[in-house]
Amino acid sequence: MKNRIVLTLILALTLLLSQNGCVSRNMANINDSMEAEQLFTGWPLPEQYEYYYYGRELSPIAFLALDKNYTLQSDFWTRIFPTIKMKEFWQGEFTIRNLRLDNEFKGKEILSKDNKRIGMIYTRNYWVTAWFNESETHQIVIPPPEPSPAQSRPGADNNSNH
Repeated sequence: MKNRIVLTLILALTLLLSQNGCVSRNMANINDSMEAEQLFTGWPLPEQYEYYYYGRELSPIAFLALDKNYTLQSDFWTRIFPTIKMKEFWQGEFTIRNLRLDNEFKGKEILSKDNKRIGMIYTRNYWVTAWFNESETHQIVIPPPEPSPAQSRPGADNNSNH
C-alpha cells in the first residue's frame, strides 16, 4: 500500500511538471533583412534604438538594435553606446568574417505581435529566437544566436571562446 501511494505521488508530480513544461511562448517573428545589414554597416545609427552586442567586445558574434519602447530581458547581451571609432573597428571585423563563408554576418529583423519592426540583429550565427514576456508585453527575451550546423562542425570558427 505504501509503495502505491509513493508511486501515485511520483506519477502525479511527473504529470504536473510535464504540464508546466508545455506552456507555449509568445514568440516574436524573426526574418532575414537587408535593411538590418545596412543599419549595422552604415553611420550614423538611428536614435530610436538601444544597442547591444553579444560575444567579446573585440570580436562580437552579434549586434542588436532594440526599439527604446521595449526592454531586453537577458544576461547575454551587453549594452553599448556606439562611437564612430567602435564602428570602424567592427567594420573591419565584419569584412574579415564575411570573407569566410561559414561566418558571414547576416541581418535579421524582430517583429512584434502586430508585425511591426521592434529590433534588428546583425549576426554571424544562423539561429535567432526571441519571445515576449508573458506578464509584460514590452519585455522581450533574446537568447544568444546559435550557430548553424555548418558552423558547429569540428574545426569551424564557432562561439566556443566567448
